[in-house]
Order: sequence, then structure tokens, then C-alpha cells
Amino acid sequence: MQMLITQALDERDLLAKKIKDAISGQEFVSYKLKKRDVDHNNCPVEKITEDIKSTYQSITDMMKRYCTIIQKIAESNAITKITVDGQEMSISAAISILKDIKNGTYFEARLLNKLISDSGNILNYMKRNDNTVDSNKQVMLNGILSKSDSKKATDDEIAAVNKVNDGDYAELIDPLGILDKIKELKVRTSDLQSKILSAIKISNATTVIEID
Repeated sequence: MQMLITQALDERDLLAKKIKDAISGQEFVSYKLKKRDVDHNNCPVEKITEDIKSTYQSITDMMKRYCTIIQKIAESNAITKITVDGQEMSISAAISILKDIKNGTYFEARLLNKLISDSGNILNYMKRNDNTVDSNKQVMLNGILSKSDSKKATDDEIAAVNKVNDGDYAELIDPLGILDKIKELKVRTSDLQSKILSAIKISNATTVIEID
């Protein structure tokens, strides 16, 4: 029988739920007292036997159907092509890219995460460093005031303290313009995800597979 990939995906998901529910909802063994014909839950042995066999057969049939569907989907994904930003790729390759982006292993996603990490670490270091310089300046000004009758440092004293300390402030070395690069990569990665998902959705809605 023929069906669209979208239909196959819906059936796959439904089967997965049914299989899980059937497995968790059935006791596959029971016990009874030798003198009785019902189990410990007062269910007739004959009915228990039929239910267990029937459920087990149903589960194995659904699993077989599930495996057939995912195999046919996989085969179709390997040969069906989509085009994203002028680049042709198979559905399988596109899905792999999406997984890599989600897991942070896609190279552009990895680069983005590294830029974010590096910029965050450096900006935090710079902030801590500059806070230390500010504290040192204040200590020096307090030392000057403690030796003076004035409650306010003069302009010359402030200038002298600044001259000693200003060279210790941090200065960013940023040849890439890292914040702009981060923004650029975020947009590019998000845009790529959207375009791939859209292309796959269109393809799935128009690609037919044959399932026995």
C-alpha cells in the first residue's frame, strides 16, 4: 500500500505509543493456587492465558509494522533530495544536520557556543579586573585623605591616583567584532534550521512510499 511520508510518520508515532502502552499495561505471567482455576486476582486461568497470548501477538505484530515503517522512511530519506540555500542534500543528511545543531556538535553551532563562552569569560574577567582597579584607586584616595585635613581630594591628587592606576584597566582585544559574529551565527543557524524543517515538511507531504 502507498502512503505519504507524513502519514507514515503519524502511524509510526501512534504505533510507538500503542506498543509502550500495551507492554506496560499487561502482566505476562501470573500464578494461582493448585486447587483453584483462577489466579491471585481471581481472573480465570483460561482468560489470562488468552489475554497474554493475544497481547503478546499484538505487540509483536505492531513492532514488526513499526520496524517496516521506519525502514521505509529511512530508505526514502536516503534518496529523497531537498535544496536548502542552493545546496542539494538528502533528507537523511538534513536530519543529521538538525540533530547536530540541537546537540551543539554542528560546526557552526560549536563555533557559536565557543564564541559565546569566550566572550562571556573575558568580559567577566575584565569586570573583575576593573573592579579591583577601582578598589585600589579608592584605597589610595582614602590614604591621601587620611593624611590631609581636607575631606575631599584635590584635582591634582585625583589625577595622580588615576595616572598610577589607569593603565591597569582591562582593554578588550576583539579583532573579529565577536558580538556581531555571535549575532550573525545565531541568525544563520536559526535560519538554517527553519529552512531545513520547512523543506523536509514540504517533501514529507509530497513523497509517497510503498509499505506492504
